[in-house]
Amino acid sequence: MAIVLPLLLLIVAGIIDLGRLFFVQNMVTNAAREGARMKSLGYTDAQATTRVTNASPELSDLGGAPTVTFVACPVGPGPTSAASATVSAPLFEWLILGEVASLFGATPSAPDPTATATMRCLG
Repeated sequence: MAIVLPLLLLIVAGIIDLGRLFFVQNMVTNAAREGARMKSLGYTDAQATTRVTNASPELSDLGGAPTVTFVACPVGPGPTSAASATVSAPLFEWLILGEVASLFGATPSAPDPTATATMRCLG
């Protein structure tokens, strides 16, 4: 039990932190999709950014607002014209695995969940 329990707890901690990472990645993907939709319909950057932050308000709980960049539709959109939005949550941190790694003198770098969505203009 003394040998197996620490290993089992480390595996459970890894599952929890990876679950959080997948959850944040899903929120970032949904926020990028909402931003691309707003820009493809012709809304301003400010309106689209507000929609992105309202679509996934939990992203601001990571320590700040997500980073959002847009590519707008051209003035005369054609059949292949598209708008896109890129959303990044650069303040993600490992809760449990970071603390466990620091016990051994390591500092694991946390990933930056990022997603880009593209939608056809006016469609």
